Amino acid sequence: MNLRILALTGSLLVMTFASAQPPLDNTMYTGAHLKIGEIVSGELLTTHPQMSDGSHADCFHLDTEPGKKYSVTLRSSVFDSYLMLGTGACSDVMLSLENDDFEETSLDSRIIFTAEHALYSIFVNSYDAGFTGEFSLQAEELPL
Repeated sequence: MNLRILALTGSLLVMTFASAQPPLDNTMYTGAHLKIGEIVSGELLTTHPQMSDGSHADCFHLDTEPGKKYSVTLRSSVFDSYLMLGTGACSDVMLSLENDDFEETSLDSRIIFTAEHALYSIFVNSYDAGFTGEFSLQAEELPL
């Protein structure tokens, strides 16, 4: 544990004990930046952070230009994909959009949005808890 001095005012000394933060490893979000037009192949793992419903999620960053229109597509033949999008970094995100099964004939997910911010976080998730496996993720710029 680390001893940290928070404030020293008059004769009052305020201290807290804090544990060191874990290193970024495979138990955390991937946090990789998606590139427009590229298809990213990945794997949703049980070591990825767990959501409140018991499912696991991985997160990627997407740099956008405000005012432009984008689509993000998540495909998997192993699990029923569930896609979430929010503003901010993966560890401190405000979720704003989500999608499950954008096509009637598949279990793939897609979100189409017009960017209002420069950074978005894309969460790869399974619709049901306990399902993991390989997936592909693609971000594309669309005409307005």
